Amino acid sequence: MATIKLHEYSHEVVLTAAKEAAVAALGAPRITPGLTMETLILTGEDLDPLVRMLKIFAGPEGQYSRFIYGDYLMGKHFMETGEPYAMLLIGAKTSPSEFAWDCGACGFATCKEFNHYVRENKGVGLLAYGPSCNWKMIDFGLAMSQASAAIYARNIDSRMQGSYGVAAMLLGVMDEMDIVLATSIGPLNRGIWQEWYSRPEMKGSFTQANLYEMLVAAFGFQFAGFAGDGVPLIKRTDDWFWDPYKAGKGPMPEILDVQAQVLEEASELIFEYQSKKAEQESGE
Repeated sequence: MATIKLHEYSHEVVLTAAKEAAVAALGAPRITPGLTMETLILTGEDLDPLVRMLKIFAGPEGQYSRFIYGDYLMGKHFMETGEPYAMLLIGAKTSPSEFAWDCGACGFATCKEFNHYVRENKGVGLLAYGPSCNWKMIDFGLAMSQASAAIYARNIDSRMQGSYGVAAMLLGVMDEMDIVLATSIGPLNRGIWQEWYSRPEMKGSFTQANLYEMLVAAFGFQFAGFAGDGVPLIKRTDDWFWDPYKAGKGPMPEILDVQAQVLEEASELIFEYQSKKAEQESGE
């Protein structure tokens, strides 16, 4: 009779949880008949491009976004230590709409008008390509919730992350999808979600003044949505994306300079990743 110790099966358990979560997402109850989804599980060195992309997003020592910096540090930590860890990517095609339900939830009176607008104006938002059909987004949310429940049933820590999802989209990991969210799964034997909620690798990154500033700026927003960098962007004009205004800080035109630099560095990584991907596919 064999004796099996934790370190001998921990990676297998985490990978099994990721597979079960992917199946749970694809089999989740849906309102709509037409949501196209994809899932992908990444481990080991396949995570490297996403981790490097987050380093670019976060800026030097988290100067651009401390929370994305925390996600980068945790991903880097697990890659370097080899602890049991997997990332589940779940993507969905959220436009156009073939339902002809004409519910108006998207802001257009009919699905036909929505689809016409999408054909002419589809583009990148803060976390996904859009515009999106609201019903499909609800179904995507149900799928993500079902995946998280499957992981929770395994008693393994996890966290849903837009940061790694955006990195995957920019790299073209799921180039047919309009939105991709990542779920980090593992390690084992923690039980208090400390890895992905407390982010121990970030300890000392915030001063008391930083925390106070974030609480004041984000207080009114946290009841409606999560501000990824802790400083919510206010849509005060029609051109809000290119005329950034941050809660608690006011106009911030310098963000545009940072965005240009980030996009330049990200483009280099995207080219590198796509070249390696094409090389691997041609050799198969």
